[in-house]
Amino acid sequence: MSFSVKPTPLLIIALCTALAACADLPELEVSEAEFDSDTPYPEFVPLDVLLKEPEATITDETQDDLDTRREDLLSTPLTDTDDEDDALQKRIDALRKRQQELSKTPSASTQTVEESAEQSIEDRLRDRLENGIKPPTPSE
Repeated sequence: MSFSVKPTPLLIIALCTALAACADLPELEVSEAEFDSDTPYPEFVPLDVLLKEPEATITDETQDDLDTRREDLLSTPLTDTDDEDDALQKRIDALRKRQQELSKTPSASTQTVEESAEQSIEDRLRDRLENGIKPPTPSE
């Protein structure tokens, strides 16, 4: 019995290993002094200092500039509606008009569906749908 290995899988494994070896690993950003066993432990910081709210870094002038910019952005229109030849805007307007027309008039097909639903569901099932299933009461 002969055992033959095809060169393609070996070549792929060799390439993957070579690429992994070429990886650009970052250097450790820790000084050698931190690894020294004689380095003292850091000082403890009181919990009040850690839980204290940080001081505001935004000055009043910066806040005023941000508020002014916000007001300017809110006052500008979202789209330029001056272009009357915009086919997309015309389509949107037509669809909105159609939506308003449909929402004003009640649909006759909706009433027919409701009426047919009332006729097709038996009273016992309708009661179960409306009131839910009640758990059985234990007999005494």
